[in-house]
Amino acid sequence: MRVGVMLVVASTGCRQIVGFDEETPASHDAGIDAEARVFWSTTGRWQFTDPGCRDCVDRSCADAATACAADPSCRAYEACVAACPPGNKGCASECLPRVPSAVLSPETRPLVHCVAAACSVACPSSVVTNAEGNTCGPVFANLDCASCCCKEFAACDNESDCVRQSACARQCMTNGPLDQPCFEACTGRQPDPLTPTANIGACAQGPCQTSCSGRPDWSCLGHVWQPQPSLGPRKLYGAVVLNTFASNPMPLGPGFHVKLCSYIGAVIAQATAGLDPCAMSRDDQVSDDGGKVVLDLSRGSGFSTYFEVTAPPGLDYQKSLFFLAEWTLTHSLHKEFYLDLRNTVLSLPTAGPGRGVVVFRTFDCRQALNLAAGVEVEAEVNSSPAGDRPVYTALGVVPDRGATSTSGEGVGIITNLPAGQVTLYAHRHDTGQLIGRTQIMVQPDAVTVVELVPTP
Repeated sequence: MRVGVMLVVASTGCRQIVGFDEETPASHDAGIDAEARVFWSTTGRWQFTDPGCRDCVDRSCADAATACAADPSCRAYEACVAACPPGNKGCASECLPRVPSAVLSPETRPLVHCVAAACSVACPSSVVTNAEGNTCGPVFANLDCASCCCKEFAACDNESDCVRQSACARQCMTNGPLDQPCFEACTGRQPDPLTPTANIGACAQGPCQTSCSGRPDWSCLGHVWQPQPSLGPRKLYGAVVLNTFASNPMPLGPGFHVKLCSYIGAVIAQATAGLDPCAMSRDDQVSDDGGKVVLDLSRGSGFSTYFEVTAPPGLDYQKSLFFLAEWTLTHSLHKEFYLDLRNTVLSLPTAGPGRGVVVFRTFDCRQALNLAAGVEVEAEVNSSPAGDRPVYTALGVVPDRGATSTSGEGVGIITNLPAGQVTLYAHRHDTGQLIGRTQIMVQPDAVTVVELVPTP
């Protein structure tokens, strides 16, 4: 993603929101240890590991806390923080990777930013200071990256528009320019131009690339939390484009049919021969002249959804099924649907009669969908291995026959998979540790594209 650094929140140390209820302040004052004192504000019940933060947070961050309390993704992150043992200031920094959707919530960053920026004296553990003594504000990247790009982080932290827009920009930008309608739906403002300071990626991918990249992050494995849908508008701003994984994909134009489908419905339909797995779609759109569609994610059935893309008559593209990372569907997002024209040098390998092909991409714990190397993938049907041995690719869809795990492109292909339910298992090549288990649907003479991310 051009906008983004790899996002992790550092310890906010001084504050943990543990609930919002109707009890009176007096009922909490007696018998509470000074090191874990409960303080009451107009927004609810706050517990602090550092009593010195109390008045600062109550005075400065009431609005941000109220917004967080109204958003499930932000509440999930706060629940993770609240579960941290008292005095363990490193625990909070581990929470965000456990709740993958939290970084996409427009409410999460303003709250942590508020505590760190407005209360930096009372809450010193919530900020980072580089070697020159400059304070960068709250940490939304690894420490080395934040320190290297301190000026850029500080500029964003000190601008309210940047703080508000940064999460939305991550949802609405992939490998291309910012999707403006998606961005405005996420921020709730129309029109809403992007402030220049929101793109810290210019630093992270430039002079600080070494500090801001590094090896895959697997810190969330074993304790990933299932996210909940964010409140407010949830739309997918899609673009149907040519050439799988190309750096500059070409829009394919009008007439492409994109459906929001139910996975459970597809399983039931495919169990009965001849039924269309997506006969009753949750949303159904046809691309415009620019290849674009807008689908309403709120019509989806929770996390059991996928997208079916078919070409208009006369164009020879295989039907393609897209299983996106589930937690990205909890917010509005921009997504490109890649299709491959048959019988060209970029065509995917063919499958046998009645079978299909799966193209997968592997990602680590970082919430900006960071492609991960060193991942092994196995397909199973009814607990038995299925399909041909995975072929991992080095550039685009060119297979590397000698590879035993994904390269930095994180891409692989499995051919000759039987139609029906298939389960993909992703493991670390170096340790064998399970990364995730993802259920997909394979259809005859079709391509299934799936994003493999860490799962609970």
